[in-house]
Amino acid sequence: MPSPEPQVSVKVVELPTGSKLHTERWHTRVANPARTIVCLHGLGGTTNMYYPITRPLLSLLPDSHILSYDRAGSGLSPPTDYGNVPFSMAHMLADLEAFIAAEVPTGPIILVSHSMGTMIVSRWLL
Repeated sequence: MPSPEPQVSVKVVELPTGSKLHTERWHTRVANPARTIVCLHGLGGTTNMYYPITRPLLSLLPDSHILSYDRAGSGLSPPTDYGNVPFSMAHMLADLEAFIAAEVPTGPIILVSHSMGTMIVSRWLL
């Protein structure tokens, strides 16, 4: 029996860091996922770079949710006002931490990243 057609919900997640992130959650109507796959795009990228792998991943792992977000100042996410402090890796790490706390409160997480997203994930894992 084929997997159900993937569904997507789109919203803006407001984080305690002040960032307002355009977010997409792909799923096959599973309310409580066995795992959540969080995708981080590269410099100049957006959530849409992960569209080609969404269906194949959900076909292989239908009990999962796939989350992607446009980092602050990328795609449909507006830049965050940090006052007189220049935008830095620390801000991107704080956003990732707050995003995961807000959107993936339980369960295993798989991080998928590209380019600059990989730098953020690597630093976050350390």
